[in-house]
Amino acid sequence: MNLYKLIRPIIFCLPAELAHRMTVRVLSVFGSVVGKFMPASGRDDYILSVSAMGLEFSNPFGMAAGFDKNGELPEAVSRLGFGFTEIGTVTPHAQDGNPTPRVFRVTRDEGIINRLGFNNEGHQAVRTRLSSYKPLLPKGFSVGVNIGANKDSADRIDDYRLGAEAFAELADYLTINVSSPNTPGLRDLQTSEALTQIITQVKKAAGDVPVVLKVAPDLTEDDIAEIAKVALKVKPAALIVSNTTIERDGLKSSPYKWEEGGLSGKPLMEKSTDVLQQFYRHTQGKLTLIGVGGVSDAADALAKIKSGASLIQLYTALVYQGPGLISTLKRELADLLREEGFNSLEDAIGIDVSYDTSEETKDKGTQMKILHNPRCTKSRQTLALLQENGVSPEIVDYLKTPLTEKQIKALLKKLGLSAREAMRRNEKLYKELKLADVDDEAALIKAMAENPILIERPIVETPKGAAIGRPPENILPLLTA
Repeated sequence: MNLYKLIRPIIFCLPAELAHRMTVRVLSVFGSVVGKFMPASGRDDYILSVSAMGLEFSNPFGMAAGFDKNGELPEAVSRLGFGFTEIGTVTPHAQDGNPTPRVFRVTRDEGIINRLGFNNEGHQAVRTRLSSYKPLLPKGFSVGVNIGANKDSADRIDDYRLGAEAFAELADYLTINVSSPNTPGLRDLQTSEALTQIITQVKKAAGDVPVVLKVAPDLTEDDIAEIAKVALKVKPAALIVSNTTIERDGLKSSPYKWEEGGLSGKPLMEKSTDVLQQFYRHTQGKLTLIGVGGVSDAADALAKIKSGASLIQLYTALVYQGPGLISTLKRELADLLREEGFNSLEDAIGIDVSYDTSEETKDKGTQMKILHNPRCTKSRQTLALLQENGVSPEIVDYLKTPLTEKQIKALLKKLGLSAREAMRRNEKLYKELKLADVDDEAALIKAMAENPILIERPIVETPKGAAIGRPPENILPLLTA
């Protein structure tokens, strides 16, 4: 029996913001007692592990900013089974935010509209609280701090630098929030000039701490291209795609439908995922993307991952489905990944994103081919690198169209490698076939022909040579050969 389904009607009788404040209060004041009934999550399925931003995550799910604005609940969030949490948004000085009421449930659509306006206790109070919580958190659980600017600040750009200085020693990563629709003029900071200045200043103040940029979903194609260009230049550790939307397209009838503010939840899924794909395409898979907006089940999570997300954040779905959601998401996502034949979550990242290549550059790659596995991150990155350099190679899905022994021999000659050197020796099949004990080159080539999964990937081949794209930059000399 789902206990939350029984108590949700009672919770929903309360105004949305009051219900949230009560939840935070209970978890913060009675955290140790609640913890006895909410035991720490067990070890996560290995298929869900992710390496991103220089950090290791046991699962991709994170609590989005907005739930724990003042850093009161990181321990409670970890007990729910999340892999990480993001507190804030925190501004240099405490501020009350916008007038109430300012949070509205759009229940028929499982969405929420808010215009909170960065209500928080300010740097000093949140820093003090977070420093007391950090030692209590489980090993490997990451805490990000979302930093913003005060509404009445005389220098909003400098507010972000102050945020980095305040939390760099405590945060596992810092998020620059210039995408909230609830602080007038804030989204104007998404111009290339302002973003370059903010990211550069924050990175300098943050030192080795990863710096992340959170963007809005309400961007034009030109906006996305420009922000991606800036990101590739100044290199934040990741982009969070996306914040809430000011659009109301497709919402069912609700007394709150036209309230001002940002809309989150299920109605945001399609829009935010489309923007996510566009950012993945424009950044050519070179930047970590964190997908947020509308995730309510494992299928949604996998759609975000296939659209380019390495990590997933959510919040609104918990309001409608309750605290047991994360355990369900982890279990079902692991099942979906295996059902679709993925060996790891990372193999699924960006697999649904295609790269556009103009007709005028296609001839450049007619003599070049890539042995490609679309489920392999390095393979996708290598293909993207070729296309970025104006090359449209012949794409050979060698798992579906295996090479013959003769073709493998010719390829090995171009690579200047032995069969063993061109094999994936970490593959389970390599161990099952006991190929480490085989010294005969012909036998190894035969095994590669019969089991193409054993061939290292990706391999780019031209009439004059070949190279393995690990790292992808290995193939660049072929472009000038």
